[in-house]
Amino acid sequence: MYRKTFQFLEKTFLDSYSRYPNAIESGLKTLFINCAVDLECNAAYPNLEVVFWDLVSQLDANPVTVTTSNYPTGTITETVTGTTVMNVVLGSIKNSRFISTAPQSIYRFKNGDFSTLIIEQSSLPFMFEGISPGLFITMMCHEHVLATTPEEVQTASSRQIIKDYAWLPFYGNTDDVFKTCKSWGATSPLYGENVPTVSDIPSLIITGAYDPTTPPMYAKQIAGQLSHNYYFEFPGLGHTPTAADSSGCAMDIVLEFLDDPYTEPDRACLNEMKKVDFIVPYAGNPPFSLKTVQANGITVDIPEDWRSIGGGFYYRGNSPFDITEVGILQVSSNSEDIESWFSLEAYGYRGLDGPLIAAGKRQANGLTWTLYTSSSYGRPVDIAMADYRGWSLVVALFCNSDEHDALYRTVFLPMVDSANP
Repeated sequence: MYRKTFQFLEKTFLDSYSRYPNAIESGLKTLFINCAVDLECNAAYPNLEVVFWDLVSQLDANPVTVTTSNYPTGTITETVTGTTVMNVVLGSIKNSRFISTAPQSIYRFKNGDFSTLIIEQSSLPFMFEGISPGLFITMMCHEHVLATTPEEVQTASSRQIIKDYAWLPFYGNTDDVFKTCKSWGATSPLYGENVPTVSDIPSLIITGAYDPTTPPMYAKQIAGQLSHNYYFEFPGLGHTPTAADSSGCAMDIVLEFLDDPYTEPDRACLNEMKKVDFIVPYAGNPPFSLKTVQANGITVDIPEDWRSIGGGFYYRGNSPFDITEVGILQVSSNSEDIESWFSLEAYGYRGLDGPLIAAGKRQANGLTWTLYTSSSYGRPVDIAMADYRGWSLVVALFCNSDEHDALYRTVFLPMVDSANP
């Protein structure tokens, strides 16, 4: 009887691997609810929860193959499934810096814009930077995977909310995960090792509302066993608030607790923290305030809060996934040669998905501009070129499809009209 009680407590509190669907659902529900009650987010991304699950089901049933430029080597191809989308969104709400981008990513996927995946790919080699993969695998196997059984995990995996993915660096189905742990030589928890601690010692519990890995429901379970606890839930953060909170509030609370464990830390900074400011597509209203800059010998008007990244290019940077930037160049070649340079398939169109397509003419400041369109990684690219004294003036805009019309009207064309050598 005593052993059965121990086993029950262990399964109830620390069988987090087979209960992972509950953790995922907690983080996703927080995202869906908070977007729905945010007027701008709900207007930009209505019915976010329904759209998300429809998208996951649709892509699981009919995966999409996405081929994009990978200059200078050519192209890369990726198969996008519902699992792919799920992993991107879960990664976004786990990392507090990316929470604001999650609704935007879902709707971009819905509309066929998978460009976020390109950014995700570039970050994969750095996923475990500063972390020992061996230690991580040992810990995950011992404390989570081998604390349950393949049958229990398989039952959890049958739910729509979780399929063939698992925690990095594990991939594949349930059997693959358990084989990885056995191949590694990891051991299951010892008898009684995972029985929850029951104590009246002062304890500080910190959790992030969006965290899909160790969600508030887990923190509240722990709090139920620690009678003298101080529970702090950060409404706008994901995993590990002490490391992710840029305001310093979480760490200040920790230091205050360590200084005096018998007094509850001040909640003032927590109560003052702002809610997540979800990124919504720029619609052109209000228009950007412009400033005049000089780049590569040309004066031109650009949005005043965009920052220079060198070489005549300026970056908006309204989120970690934002690729919106403009450029102003003066090239020692005529516009026809530049057009040909971009049109060479053998060189991967110099980073574009295809050759430039002429889109009209525009007169400004005594210059005749030829307007071109193309795309890069499936995202629209606009280029304007004007010949001037044996040189070419070039204005370029890179952005996503859902903002293209507004940025073309309020940024790109004003740059063309104001450019003056």
